[in-house]
Amino acid sequence: ATTYAGRTLDRDPSLLTHNIYQQTVSALQTMHKAGYLHGDVAPRNIAVKNGIVLLIDLGSARRSDDPAEFALELQEAALLFGVPSNNLRSPVAPSPPSYSSQAQQFEQHAASPLIQVP
Repeated sequence: ATTYAGRTLDRDPSLLTHNIYQQTVSALQTMHKAGYLHGDVAPRNIAVKNGIVLLIDLGSARRSDDPAEFALELQEAALLFGVPSNNLRSPVAPSPPSYSSQAQQFEQHAASPLIQVP
């Protein structure tokens, strides 16, 4: 599945760019707003395909309502990209392609839509 999802950060360190970091944070924030932690933020679980970030390996994802857990997960992502914790900004505005891909991936995993339309 990793090959299909794209190149992972552990296999291609050249992907450690500011744009990819912003997309990663945006994807995590999307999960957090829906009440989920990824649970295993690591270079092997961040894939890039056609310039769009995909969070993969959602086997450790779980429900949470603890803002401290969400903040810790964002700090883990920052450390991967070498962003000092005092430079973390929240929220990062998602780019439309990243949000769309992440929303679809998350909805498939959670088996429910992120946004409920009345």
